[in-house]
This record gives sequence, structure tokens and C-alpha cells, in this order.
Amino acid sequence: MNVNKFLHQHVRKIIVGTTLVAFVGPAQQAAAGLVYLNVPTAQLSVLNPVVTERFKFDGGGGVDQMLFKQPDPAGYPSADLIRMNGTNTGSATYTFTVTHTTATDKYAIALTNGAVTGGASFAGAGPNSTLTKTFASNELDYNILHIYVRAGTGPCTAVNPCTASFSGLSFMPGAGLTTVGSLDTTETIINADYDQWLAAPTGTNLELFDWTLTGSVTLAMAGIKPSTERLKFELSGKKGTFINVPEPSSLFLATLGLLLSGFLRGRHRVRWLR
Repeated sequence: MNVNKFLHQHVRKIIVGTTLVAFVGPAQQAAAGLVYLNVPTAQLSVLNPVVTERFKFDGGGGVDQMLFKQPDPAGYPSADLIRMNGTNTGSATYTFTVTHTTATDKYAIALTNGAVTGGASFAGAGPNSTLTKTFASNELDYNILHIYVRAGTGPCTAVNPCTASFSGLSFMPGAGLTTVGSLDTTETIINADYDQWLAAPTGTNLELFDWTLTGSVTLAMAGIKPSTERLKFELSGKKGTFINVPEPSSLFLATLGLLLSGFLRGRHRVRWLR
């Protein structure tokens, strides 16, 4: 056996395989059933809202919780809107569980602790209540979950800030789903906006899977009543394009593989010329 020839052939196979894994691996891994957590906004495009759950303060000092199919309803009531509202003069803390169940196509927002300080009264549903909406089979189609926090602009100032903070944020995949990465589980936003994205590969429909998102969020204002939706916490299902960028280590392996492969080809060419 020609040892040099054997090593040359097999080392080249290893290099080519490594290069393919580095380049193709993330694409292969980005198959249906994976959800990437905390995805950079730059990796997402063509975002079309599909369904939204929202907690917000309105301009009159009220507190609203709603679940609706997009587009955002221009007026109330709406056939695709479920809502409860109340009054508030201080801060609202919600410990929430948002679930999607494939067996019933049901979305549910459960407030396990909806304590509102500063005085509150809820119409239609108490603060420890569950809003649910059942959609027709395959009525919704989305591959991205968008966690969005707005802590105000305009009347929100350094002296009278708008604050939104969340903690204990956790995404629990159901059967057939696997997560990659980790969430920002705790964050405080003052007079600013905040985004966090969970994305499945383009073409995946998260409506076909069970999943649960839990956490606690506090919305607070200091001495002001911000205009409509200046202060809110929102979870939206969106359909869009997700381009998964390889990790730097994968790019390094790919580059190394190409360089070594080129080196071996060069040696082979020199040997042939001899």
C-alpha cells in the first residue's frame, strides 16, 4: 500500500468533510423543529405580524391585556380580539404564561398573579384570569416569536420615567421542538424600546407545535399618564425570513478546511509536474 497516497486521500476527505460541516452544518441543523433563541435582528427580514398578545397602559391611565389576530384591529370590539381592561395609577405586575396547544389550536394567556398597585378594577375578567382564543386549523402561519417592550417616549423623562422590567423569562418547547441558544431572562428598560427574537427556520410553522412562554413583567410610570401604548409588553407571532449566520468557530473551520484543501491540491499539482 502506498502510505502517502492513502494519507493524502483520507486527509483530503476529512478536510472536505470538515469544510462541508462548517458551511452546511448550520443550514442542516436549521431544520423544522429547531427554535433559535435571542436571534440578532440583522438575521431577520420580511416580518409580517400574524398574532399578538399585549399588556399595555393607555392614555387614560388604564391597563389593557389583549390577544388578537393581526392586523392590529383599528376599532373595538373585534371578532379576533379578546381583551380585558382596568384602571391604574401606579404600576402593574403580571406573572404570565402564554401557551399554544396544537390539539385545539388554542392560545391562552394565564395571569397567575396580576397584581396592580395604585388601584385597579378589571372589566369582564379578574386580574388572575386566562384569556384564550381558538383559531381554525392552520389559520395562522408564523416562524418567529417577537418579544417587544416599549417603555415610552414623549412624556416619559428622566424625572418622570416609564419603566418596563421582566424576569424569569423562559421558553419551553413541546414535542418535536428543540431550542438553540439562550434567552435574556431578565431585563429593565427605562424610556426606551427593547426587542428579543425567537426564530425557527424559514418555512417552519410554529402553529404546528406546542410551546409555552413564561415570565413576569412590571410596567410602571412615575407621576404621568403616557399616551396610548407608550408603555407595553408584547409577544407577537410573525412570519418572516430567518438567515442563520454560522458561529465564528464554524467559519474558522470552513476557512481552515479550504486552505488545507488548496494546499493539498497544490502539492498534488507539483508532484504531477515532476
